[in-house]
Amino acid sequence: MSSTTPEQFEEFRQYATTGPWENVSDENGMQISQRSVPGTSLYTQRGITIINAPVARVRQMIEAVEARPKWDSMVAKGEMIKRVDENHVIARFSTEAQWPVAAREFYVEVAVEVDPSGKQTILANTPADHEKLWPPTSDFVRGFAQNSGYILEPVEGSDPQTTKITFLTQLDAKGWIPAGIIRMAVAKDKMCLAPFKAMCEEAPKEESK
Repeated sequence: MSSTTPEQFEEFRQYATTGPWENVSDENGMQISQRSVPGTSLYTQRGITIINAPVARVRQMIEAVEARPKWDSMVAKGEMIKRVDENHVIARFSTEAQWPVAAREFYVEVAVEVDPSGKQTILANTPADHEKLWPPTSDFVRGFAQNSGYILEPVEGSDPQTTKITFLTQLDAKGWIPAGIIRMAVAKDKMCLAPFKAMCEEAPKEESK
């Protein structure tokens, strides 16, 4: 069972949906914003958009961790380490080294809370004992994810069903990364919402035959 409590899910929803958020861009139906966390080196950004697919389909694409490099340009490899149950998994994501930045890796515990209304909250955190469970190697700098995740909400009255997604990443990549590289990545990729939206809206192969 996940150690994530109902209070943690609620705190995440409050944090993700209330300010202060600084607007970065609002184009093509995709809103990107950011905020700092005083006293930490966490870098936080949030993306919001509408996806023309039901919540179940959007969650399916989120949980396809091996396919994440197809839509997330910052991820070189995604691996499912363990599926504990239908609402609890452990995953690993890694980046490629891009001079002058070393490759990073993140281990995250992903837990899901499903509301009777159809809303689903997906919360991802790096376990406190991650270095003991998965000892770091010289190949990667070990990063840390805190209160990252998604809020998936069915859009009321939409037929076929569409989903409002709030995607929040709050990461400490550890080590040295030039601020200019971070700003450029945010401005260019816009949290990769466009390719993720396209993958969700693409008809599953078995349905498109």
